[in-house]
Amino acid sequence: MQLELAVIVDGRVEWTMEPCRRVIGGWVHCETHEFVPRRPTHWRPAHATSRLGFAPLPEITGLPQDPHPEP
Repeated sequence: MQLELAVIVDGRVEWTMEPCRRVIGGWVHCETHEFVPRRPTHWRPAHATSRLGFAPLPEITGLPQDPHPEP
């Protein structure tokens, strides 16, 4: 799901208009897959899809197959 993010600045809620998505460790821009350097306090569904449509998820490598193996 693509979301718009917001932070509180001087008592006001300021929204970003780039669609983002939640990933482990933070947020990334849907179009560029770049890390978002903010810690949002609010989020809402993006009103429009990105210029490129729904961007594919990037390939994630180097992660264990099962991060919580059963004993």
